[in-house]
Amino acid sequence: MQASRQPALFVSHGGGPCFFMDDTRGPFRDMNKDSDTAQWFRDWFSAGGALKAYGKPSAILVISAHWEEDVPTIIDREDHELYYDYYGFPDATYELEWPAKGSPPLVSRVEELLETHELPLKKEKKRGLDHGVFIPLKLALPDADVPVQTLTLTPTLTQSLTLTRALTRR
Repeated sequence: MQASRQPALFVSHGGGPCFFMDDTRGPFRDMNKDSDTAQWFRDWFSAGGALKAYGKPSAILVISAHWEEDVPTIIDREDHELYYDYYGFPDATYELEWPAKGSPPLVSRVEELLETHELPLKKEKKRGLDHGVFIPLKLALPDADVPVQTLTLTPTLTQSLTLTRALTRR
């Protein structure tokens, strides 16, 4: 069976771990765990969800706005840790768990695609998934049943466009 092509999405993830907070009167009152936005993420793959027509992907590649390197760099781990890259939130938000797995075949595929455009790919073994990755995906995929890999942004527009062409096979 041939894998269907999934859409590319730009996803705003709110403020830090806001979708796991009870804030009803403070700055996150419209982005708390009971908000319409939190529910939108939860519904991604449900009958009326934004991604239902595509089905659950076999793996997800996230280009994180919270991580930039001089050359494209991918997290190359089979078991991810979470990187709590936010500050000043309630203690419980630093205890969130989401046991996502990595996808070695996806890392290999990204490497192949970048090679076609003569782009290097650095592999990172220590970094965890930042909140721009794990917050929306923890809502959409609470069972962490789809492997996830994170790829960096690159510092220049030219590099970013080349990276985009490589990943979209153009």
